[in-house]
Amino acid sequence: MDKVRAFQAGGTDYITKPFQVEEVLATPLLLQTSSRDRRAARRLIETQLECVGISRALEIADLLIDIGIYQDITPFLGPLQHPESFKLLEAVYGFTSIHRSNQMT
Repeated sequence: MDKVRAFQAGGTDYITKPFQVEEVLATPLLLQTSSRDRRAARRLIETQLECVGISRALEIADLLIDIGIYQDITPFLGPLQHPESFKLLEAVYGFTSIHRSNQMT
């Protein structure tokens, strides 16, 4: 089966022909990024967060990556030091998930 081979080869998504333009456009950018790149970005973000003393660094790094923030997090370091930042990020993640879901319909 082609799909099984594709995933075994490291694929993260599979679109069959004929494909719908909307389906391709709705594919999240994170799926277009390799899992190895995501893991490396998560480790880098986690390290940056730990260096400035932010607690729950791994969980926050995961949320940032899921939201789509995985390059320069410098502008977010100040706000992320707030004790309630994790709750805020969870809310932002929820909003982005709803937004992506609405774009697909």
